[in-house]
Amino acid sequence: NVTRKMATRAIEASALQLRKLQQPSHGFLKIQLMYRRDNINAAYIKAMIMAAIKSLYGQVHVAMCVDVLKVTSTESNEVEIILRVPHNKISMVWSALTLMGSYNCITCVFAVKQISTSLSGLAVNSREYNW
Repeated sequence: NVTRKMATRAIEASALQLRKLQQPSHGFLKIQLMYRRDNINAAYIKAMIMAAIKSLYGQVHVAMCVDVLKVTSTESNEVEIILRVPHNKISMVWSALTLMGSYNCITCVFAVKQISTSLSGLAVNSREYNW
């Protein structure tokens, strides 16, 4: 009976370790930003994101690691951004960006277009594929 309990605990522990290994550490977000300002760079966007998180969740959560991987501007005041965010903080970042209405007294709109557990997953969007 004791050996059966030990075996059950060992199986449960290995299953827990397997679940931890399968869970990704980071998630990737493709975001569209509509903002009327020229020369937007990664540092400026990171400051916007940190301000959004601070205004919604407070100073404690600003310390989380959000990486701006790519910034691409279009001619119509739209910016496409790719972020890397800790997997367990994706919903926090998403909600903070969605609820942000202005930065430095300039109206801005963030829209999350795509989320993936891998960076290569953002390269393909089945919703935009032409059959």
